[in-house]
Amino acid sequence: MSDDWLLDAKVRLDRMPEKAKEVREQAMADLSFFAKLVNPGYMYGSVHFEIFRWMQEYELFGRGEAHTSNKLIMLARAHLKSHMIATWCAWIITNIQKLLCCTYQQRQS
Repeated sequence: MSDDWLLDAKVRLDRMPEKAKEVREQAMADLSFFAKLVNPGYMYGSVHFEIFRWMQEYELFGRGEAHTSNKLIMLARAHLKSHMIATWCAWIITNIQKLLCCTYQQRQS
């Protein structure tokens, strides 16, 4: 692997089959799809998909119009709360380059 890992990653993405690119783009755009993709053994219900949609609306670094970007999930014990947060964190990390670019561009304006 070359020293320029970012260039190497871009080359690998360019070589990726079209179907894989479609799956990747959908996973990056949709937290519920991402969760099903990375956690194939979990059985999610409608409550989980509703919470995933709600979590996906998070405004990173308080950029939104709301007074706060904090969210609170209250579900009964053993309803995958921690699992959903961990999945959301992984999803945010996969999207962080796109988010950081947006934040950087906004700060430059």
